[in-house]
Amino acid sequence: MTYKTSLLTYVLISVHFGVHSQECERLVSLPASQPILRYDFDYSEEGTVQLLNPNINPIFQVSCFSRTCSSADYLNCSLASTGNIATGKIYIQLDSFSNGQQGTYTFMAPGGAKVLKCITLYLIGTPNYPGISANRVPHTGQTVTLTCQCISTTDPSGHGLAMTFAWTKDGVTLTSGGRFTLLAHTPAALTITNVQRNDELSQFTCTASEEMGLTSNSSAAFKISIYYGPDSIAFNRTSVTQILDEGDRFFPVECLADCKPSCTFRWTKGQIPVSNSAVLDLGIAGSDDLGQYTCTSEHSNYTTFTGTKNYSVILIHGPDKVPLSPPSTTYTEMESAILANISCSAVCYPECFYTWSKVGTAGTVQNNAVLSLGQLTWQKSGSYICSATNPRTSSTRNGPTVIVEVQYSARRIPGEEVQLIFNTRKHNNATLVYKIVAYPVPKPSQFVWKRCMNISSCEPLPPDLDKFEIDTEGLSSNLSILDVQNEDYRIYQLSVSNGVGDALVEWLHLRPIELPDSPTVFHVIQNTIKQTTAVVTWITGFDGGSPQTFHLSYRKLVGDTGFTTATVQHDDKKVLNYTIEHLEPGTKYFVSLFAANEEGSTASINVTFQTLKTISDHTETSPNIGPVIGGSIGGTIGAIMAIVVVVVIVKRKYSLNCICFRTKKSADPAEQSVSGRHNPGCNIVQSYEELPMTIQTSDYDALKKGDNGPNSSHVYTTLDESSSKAPVNYGNATKGEPVYNNTVQQNPVQTVL
Repeated sequence: MTYKTSLLTYVLISVHFGVHSQECERLVSLPASQPILRYDFDYSEEGTVQLLNPNINPIFQVSCFSRTCSSADYLNCSLASTGNIATGKIYIQLDSFSNGQQGTYTFMAPGGAKVLKCITLYLIGTPNYPGISANRVPHTGQTVTLTCQCISTTDPSGHGLAMTFAWTKDGVTLTSGGRFTLLAHTPAALTITNVQRNDELSQFTCTASEEMGLTSNSSAAFKISIYYGPDSIAFNRTSVTQILDEGDRFFPVECLADCKPSCTFRWTKGQIPVSNSAVLDLGIAGSDDLGQYTCTSEHSNYTTFTGTKNYSVILIHGPDKVPLSPPSTTYTEMESAILANISCSAVCYPECFYTWSKVGTAGTVQNNAVLSLGQLTWQKSGSYICSATNPRTSSTRNGPTVIVEVQYSARRIPGEEVQLIFNTRKHNNATLVYKIVAYPVPKPSQFVWKRCMNISSCEPLPPDLDKFEIDTEGLSSNLSILDVQNEDYRIYQLSVSNGVGDALVEWLHLRPIELPDSPTVFHVIQNTIKQTTAVVTWITGFDGGSPQTFHLSYRKLVGDTGFTTATVQHDDKKVLNYTIEHLEPGTKYFVSLFAANEEGSTASINVTFQTLKTISDHTETSPNIGPVIGGSIGGTIGAIMAIVVVVVIVKRKYSLNCICFRTKKSADPAEQSVSGRHNPGCNIVQSYEELPMTIQTSDYDALKKGDNGPNSSHVYTTLDESSSKAPVNYGNATKGEPVYNNTVQQNPVQTVL
């Protein structure tokens, strides 16, 4: 509270009895005190001096003559202890100062002819009750100024006494600093910056005081009224999201806020007004209601103070469409190029999951939204589709088909057997078939057929329309040879190029149907020999261009018993096994094997073995006795056969001609011999042993059916007139590895075991 006082000096002009005015001395005194009115009189002058009270009544008088002042007259006053009438120190002390005595006292010459001195005596009073006011009702964060107003009761007015003020907050004295400022020239004003809500709970007190250290007993307390809000914006629901299926009833949502005195509300969706009240009600939910809504709360007095809170309305939806990034749908790249990632996306709720699949293949390529093919190979060519699926509704939508075209040179079809040998009879038609993979697809003119004497001597096909027909479509080309003659049995070259990389060159062989190759490495698996069973095994040979079967027969080695026969069909396996059953324990057996097709049969190959004995007593017998005995017998027979082989080699110098003599057929195959290649009874006795020898694989082996070798030229050798006419042995042994050798007995004399 501010007292209405001023530091200006008031000049009191008193005019008495027409004398000249002069400035009066001011004297302030408390009630019930004895103020002293002082006047120093020049007692060299003669005359009478009177002291007149404010009512112009004399309360003191003294007469001075010849430099001597006589005793004075006093009314309700006395000479102060510091006064001395004789020396002119006229110091008059009022007996008791009280209300009614304040005013201007005047020292006058007799008769009021002259004012010697005037003194205004003020009766200091208690300032009236202070009043505190604020310049505004502030909002939190703003500034407010409190003013303390107080009026002095000191009488008479115009005393010019300054009023001082003190401020406290909850009893603690405030000084300038921080959020509080006491103005230097207006201490009655207290400025509070950055008003807080808790300032409203505090009590601010102003205490006023006048000059001379005389403090009023009056003070004023004040509490600030503060506006605030919108604070703590919330909804009448705990969740800020409402999830609905299209067609569901929307549950109304009310927006709440802490405001003083009040706040207004409005709802918007983006920049579009939705509601001018605190309640959002969408009714029946539709696809247009999907989105985020904003409640804005605004203070009713201070509209610059606002607050917002978002509320989401989510509809179970999507996917509607599945765009790609980048949006391209066709990519044509060279093999080994790096293809950048391709992403798909969709607007879904809940979030869709994504899969990438390749058209024409089972399963998925990628179980996420990114198709990452990386370095391209020809197998990665194809059409890819991204599928987005809503996990809530199982609704699925496919994105655009992405076509990846990888350019690569012509090559064999991976994983498929390549037939390079074709067999046919004379005067029949033969068709050489070859399929590739390549992109771009070669033109028919880029499939070039030639016929060759060998792989280094090839020539274009003669333009004989009655001899050759070429049918090329897509990735397949067929060469048909009509009415096959002897000169048509040869090598044919196919060259394919599509302008990417190197051309693919293959050699295909046309040859007549012939006897199959003899099976090799025929033996009994030692650890399978039991008392009544044993397993024999062999490696199959080339079938001669016609389906082959294997004929197996066995009997006891000693005794007049007949053969038991079995036929095993060739199922394209390299190694075949057959279990011989119903054998007698501890008995030696003779086993014979030959292959046959429609052209005839091969020579037989033989092996012997002994079954395990039956343990009929409690004598402990070594479990290895059977194999030991069998091994001993086999070793002995092997030694004998080795000697025979050496003799044959010396006499025949490795001749491979099979000489058979027609003999009378008997029940014992070991005693049979046949002349002629087409007689399946040509079962020449053969010996079997295990020899560490090296087989030089024929260059012609690469032409066998099922060759999946590398994309390179194949080298073949041709048989000259000095070569043996026996069927070529297509073994699978690796150079330098030991193999089982089935040596054909070349001596025309039959050997009986």
